[in-house]
Amino acid sequence: SNFFTFGVAQPVIEPPGGTANNEVLVTITSITSGAEIYWTINGSEPSRTNGTLYSQSFLLGTNGVLKAKAFRTGFADSATSAQVFNLLTAAPSIVPDGAVTNNAVLVRLASETIGANIYWTIDGTTPSLTNGVKYTGLPFLLGTNGILIARAFRDGFVPSQISASPFV
Repeated sequence: SNFFTFGVAQPVIEPPGGTANNEVLVTITSITSGAEIYWTINGSEPSRTNGTLYSQSFLLGTNGVLKAKAFRTGFADSATSAQVFNLLTAAPSIVPDGAVTNNAVLVRLASETIGANIYWTIDGTTPSLTNGVKYTGLPFLLGTNGILIARAFRDGFVPSQISASPFV
């Protein structure tokens, strides 16, 4: 007699990884009818007891390797799909981009990454979550000479590159 083993089709992750400055809308599908898909972003192998049961497209807001695996009772489990998502905080813009003046300058900071927190310094040190002034989102008067250094941060994202502008 012949014996057949049916397997669940490997999930497809869309988009297929990539680099972005904001959350990414992710869709995971399997062509196997009735399959349940579990996914992880922490590097661990998805299973019925580890990961999140996929139910609909979602916004991925964490940097890492997204893994997905599909299951259906009576079928062999699918192979694991994996895609790398590099979520990078966009470097802040400094407006104006420096100035030579004897007066205080109204400065605006911004990052293209939604929800980013920007920290800045004027004393030559590198801004961090524990060093510098947290930008409130409102323009501020800068009355100190030096190089304004700004960096943006967002939970789950790689911190931005440093932006710097001279104010003398």
